[in-house]
Amino acid sequence: MSELVLNFFLSVPFAYDIIDHILSDPYEAMTIVDAKGKVAFLSPVHEKALGLKDGEAAGKNARDVIANTRLHHVVKTGIAEVGQIYPMKDGPRVVSRHPIRHDGKVVGAVGRIMFKGPQQLEAMTKRIHALENEIAVYKQESKDLVEGDQVLNAIIGQSFAIQSVRQQIRKIAPLDIPVLIQGESGTGKELVAQALHMLSSRRDARLVTVNAAALPDSLVESELFGYEAGSFTGADRKGRPGKFEQAHKGTIFLDEIGDMALDTQSKLLRVLQDRVVERVGGDKPKSVDFRLCSATNHDLEELVEKGKFRLDLFYRICPVVSPVSGYGTDLRL
Repeated sequence: MSELVLNFFLSVPFAYDIIDHILSDPYEAMTIVDAKGKVAFLSPVHEKALGLKDGEAAGKNARDVIANTRLHHVVKTGIAEVGQIYPMKDGPRVVSRHPIRHDGKVVGAVGRIMFKGPQQLEAMTKRIHALENEIAVYKQESKDLVEGDQVLNAIIGQSFAIQSVRQQIRKIAPLDIPVLIQGESGTGKELVAQALHMLSSRRDARLVTVNAAALPDSLVESELFGYEAGSFTGADRKGRPGKFEQAHKGTIFLDEIGDMALDTQSKLLRVLQDRVVERVGGDKPKSVDFRLCSATNHDLEELVEKGKFRLDLFYRICPVVSPVSGYGTDLRL
């Protein structure tokens, strides 16, 4: 018996009562394992929670008695684990594990868990839950920012113009407004759309890309708005959602919008105004929530003057402020 232990028993008249309290504390369970990781002692409150009889766990491997225990690991490493979170059916608990040494050699380990208790402990449990959820949110935001930066870095170039585009993307992306991306073919307009989506609040939903120039007149409505089962010969038996439905809560990217036929522009305009689509062969309009990104290598103002692009659609997708169109912005590459 060490001098400290001897002094404790000699100095404290109720030393036995303290030991009894520690071993039977209903709010803090204790588990002791030997050098082989076998249970030497399990406090009554822990036995009750595990559905064990008095002394039933003694001599058994701790891993066979307590799920996810790490006491055997503490015995092996000799390193204490303090303030760890231990998951339980009724919520997470705080646990501490300490190696026990005799003559410098690890002979076992003791684990203490705040098992159940007064309102303060319950409040702490709720706080732990809240902090874990908050950390999960920060991790996701950090991951999204990293992914957004990766997409931005895919826009190659270090010129002032390219750096300006990256800065504009960072500023515009969080704003839930339509964006028109203008630039020559091959300048990376789709990369800009991807970056805008990844850095926006809609990043967890889909980015749906539509090549507006390649939409045949006969399939425009079925491609953009979808169709119900059996609505035409060759249709999918289950029907099919259109591009706008697929982009619900996300972003739809209309590439080469300057090459879109006038009839298609009219159909597109209705969706942009009402945010409602109706599948071909269907009779139930569906509300859709999307952010619009468009791209073109044409001068749309010139096309409007020539009657090849609708002025009202131009207001919907371009940086124009009006009582009807709201706010938009453009990026020029």
